[in-house]
Order: sequence, then C-alpha cells, then structure tokens
Amino acid sequence: MTGKFLELKWKQFSRAPQFGAKLAVKVLIGFFITYFSLAAIFFSGISVFLLEKEFPDQSPLSIVNSYLLYYFIFAFIVRYFFQALPTNEIQQLLITPITKKYIILNTILKSTFSIYNSSPIFYFLPFAIVFIFSGGPGDEVEFSRRSILGIFSWWVCLQMITWMLNNLVFLVNKNSSILKTIIGVVFFLYAFQKFNYFDIFTFFGFGLDKIYSNPIYLFIVFFSLAASYFLLFKFLIKECYLDKGLSKGKEKIIGEKLTFLNRFGKLGSLIKNDIRLIIRNARAKQVVLMSFLFLFYGVIFFTPDLYKESGALLMFASLFITGGFMMTFGQYIPSWDSEYYPLLMVQNLSYKKYLESKLVLMIAATVIATILSLPYLYYGLKIYSMIIAGAFFNLGLGGYITIISGVLNKSPLKLNVKAKAFENTQAFSITQFLFVLPKMGLPVLIYWVGQFLFTEEIGILLVGLFGVLGITLHSLIISQIEKVFKKHKYKTLEAYQTNN
Repeated sequence: MTGKFLELKWKQFSRAPQFGAKLAVKVLIGFFITYFSLAAIFFSGISVFLLEKEFPDQSPLSIVNSYLLYYFIFAFIVRYFFQALPTNEIQQLLITPITKKYIILNTILKSTFSIYNSSPIFYFLPFAIVFIFSGGPGDEVEFSRRSILGIFSWWVCLQMITWMLNNLVFLVNKNSSILKTIIGVVFFLYAFQKFNYFDIFTFFGFGLDKIYSNPIYLFIVFFSLAASYFLLFKFLIKECYLDKGLSKGKEKIIGEKLTFLNRFGKLGSLIKNDIRLIIRNARAKQVVLMSFLFLFYGVIFFTPDLYKESGALLMFASLFITGGFMMTFGQYIPSWDSEYYPLLMVQNLSYKKYLESKLVLMIAATVIATILSLPYLYYGLKIYSMIIAGAFFNLGLGGYITIISGVLNKSPLKLNVKAKAFENTQAFSITQFLFVLPKMGLPVLIYWVGQFLFTEEIGILLVGLFGVLGITLHSLIISQIEKVFKKHKYKTLEAYQTNN
C-alpha cells in the first residue's frame, strides 16, 4: 500500500502544470537543504570542543541538555505557523477505494519522515558521535565514562520528542482547545519558574541527563510517543469525513467595514480589499507574521562585535528591518489576487491604481516598521541612521523593484493554505531570485561606493537620497511598470487559469 501511495504522489507531481519549473524548484531546494545540513553537521560536531574549552569543569552534554527545552519550544512555534496538515491530499484519497485507516496511516507516516523531523539527525547525531570519541572532562551528574549506549539512548530520546512535537502540531492545527490548554500550561510553568517554585528547564535537562546515565528511562518517552500516535490516529479517524473535520468551517466575516478608506475612491477600495485579504486568509497572515519577525533581524548583526566593523553588512541588515513586509508580501504581487484575477481585470479600474494600491500598502508597512525600530537607537546613532536610510530606499526604489518583480511572477497562490517550508512551491518564480540582486545589492553597493570614495556618513546619506529620488520620480516609474503590467496581462490570466 505504501508503494501505491508513492506512485500516486509521483503522478501528482509529474503531471502537474509547469512540471519543469517545479522540478527545478525541488532541485534548488534540495541544494539548499544539503548545504544547510552539512553546515549543521559541522557546527554540531565542533560545538563539543567549544563547550569543553569554555566550560572545562562541566560535561558538554549536560550543558546542552539544560537548554534543549528552549529549542523544542522554538521548534513547536515554527511548526505551528509553517507546518500544515495535508488535508487536501486526504480529501482526494477519500473518493478512492482505499480504506480510511490506510489513508490516515499514510498521512502519519509521511509526516513522520518529513524534513521537520530531521533535526536530530543533523543537529544532535554529530554532537553525540563527537562527544563519545572526544574524551574530555566528567561533570556533576556522574559522567564518569563515555557511554555509547547512553548517548545512543539520548539521541533516540530527542528523535522521539521531535516526533511527539510533530503529532502535537497536527492536533493543535485542527483543534484550538488543545492549543489553549498548551498556552495555559506554559503560562503556569513560567509563573512557577518566575517565583522560584519549579524550574521546568532544569527539570527537563535533568531528565535527559538521567536517560544518558540510565537508558531504562527511555521507555517512559517511548510510551509517551506511542500514546501521541494513538491519539493522533483516533482523532484523524474521527474527523476524516469530507463534510466534517476536513471541510472548511464557517468563519465570522471580519474587516467588512474599513469605511475610513472610502474617501480615497477606487484606490481606497483596492487597499481595503488587500487589508481584508490579509485579515481573513492564513497565508497572508503568515506573511505578516514573518515581516514582523524581520524587525528583530538587526539584533543578529548589531549585537556581536564581529560585525561592527563591516559597514556593508550592517547596511544589508538594516534593509531587512524596515523592508520585511515589502519583501514577503510584495514578491507575491499579483499572485495574491490569482483566485479572482479574471474578475478583477474586467472591473472599471486602471492598472496604475491597482499598482499604487499595492505600493501604498507596502509604504504604510515600511513606515510602521521604521517607527517600531526606534529601540535600535540603543546601538547608536550610526546604526539607526542606516535603518532610516534603508527605510527611505525601501520607500523609494525598493518598492518599485518589488512590484516589477511581482508583475513578472505568473504562479498562482492559494490564500487560505499555510505555506509549508521545503514543500510548498506556490507562487515561486526565478524572477524573485533575480530581482533580489538590485533590491538588496544595489543599496549595499551605493553605500560601499560612498564609503570608499568619501566617508561612511556619505555612503549612508547616498542610500537615503536614492530612495528620495525614487519617490520624486514616482509618476514616471509607475507609468513604466504599468506598461509592463499591460504587456503581461493576458499571459498572467492564462497562467492563473491553467494552474488554478
């Protein structure tokens, strides 16, 4: 039966529209996965020596165990927003002469061996192997010798916890009450730790230490994993009906007013339409969340002393802080409207108004991000001046580059489906990658030239001035983009109808 499911999956992939483009995407994604996997293996291995050097009186394993709960909490959050239950595939299989039991087992098996569950292989297995053969000190939890059975049990424990997270995310995605329960438990545990009643992080690390020193405790984790699979199977069997758990529920209509935008005429109506799209659809809300996370991008580069002397790298980071929404939302223009694009194109509106509505939305998001970036003043005026210069560039030339890259994107996008990292190729286009160069590379190049010929302050000023120039030439630039839009109108309509 597993072979039959694999055959059906291959036929679905090979017979899909734009098979060549999708295959190229898979190859490209495979390259990135291989690269980051090798990097993870390398850094996981050398981390043993780094920890032994930094903490000579403690075991590297014990130190890692004390922080692993943070990793699993972060992994759960990432999975919740990016990993979606493949209900569409289940719905397609329900009309075939395959029993529900096998359909559910195939879904669970497929999720078990997804890329999300490979982190123990790339992150923790190299650490475990190097830990065994590195020698090194003992520690306070009686690591008197390097136990191969103990470290293997430790690694298996992490893999089983990862699978339990996978099952939990499936349940949470289809049952909000479970999510509320988890949030409540986390809140109480945090309160207990805050008032020094109970430290869940220390307890979790101690439990992993015990599994290393006495692998018999691994059976507790094993039975917990088996229980999670049983609960997931029973839940999916119960909900596996086209008119029940897998169907789209009725949702309350929100964002129907927004009357303050009526004063802007047709432009306001288009902006109102995009705001409703963001409020009501899973994929759009996911993009907004990602753009918010870009606000914290600068912490990675501004905090370490290693990057403080690299002005070009700091300028690169500054662009992301205020341009997160522009880069995530803007690159999918006009794919956001692909489900009703033909209807939109027969309305009495100009292409220029359509493009300007998208631009206004990105400008508003950039201005909000700039205001929210005020805490970066902590790193000094030079850093914040880079952020302001990057904001002006995003308001000017960056917005136009983003729109023109979106116009050339002819892949549709399903609004109410969460993106699945490494699996979802919707709205992918090679033009997105090509336009990243001027969008991110041009301001860095302008800064570098100004710094090289004059001073660092001049380089920052030039980046901002180029953005101001783009704002000044708005009418000319948007007219040229409108011509490109008209040229590709019918090809875009054909592509959306074919792929939808």
